[in-house]
Amino acid sequence: MIGGVRDGRVLELGPLEGGHSFMLQKAGALMVTAIEANVRALLKCLITKEITRLTACEFLCGDFIEYLRRTDTSYDAVLASGVLYHMTEPLELLHRLSTRSPAIYALL
Repeated sequence: MIGGVRDGRVLELGPLEGGHSFMLQKAGALMVTAIEANVRALLKCLITKEITRLTACEFLCGDFIEYLRRTDTSYDAVLASGVLYHMTEPLELLHRLSTRSPAIYALL
């Protein structure tokens, strides 16, 4: 990520099996909050967390928009990988993310 994530708090949307979460921790992120909507993918994340000792990563199951509506937590960066095209309201998601972080990286 441009500017890096060392010593930062990162919100990750759609971690799938935790590969990016692993890379974010290895890059020095202090905290990674990863939200996955798919239960099977979340279970893969939890397995990855145990096997690779992702102590800086927290995996949550749920809806990104609802999380952003309810939290007041700010992040140094957001990584949204392969999730925008699944959203019924992608602009709302981007707007809500912009209120929580100055750096948003959305990958298709």
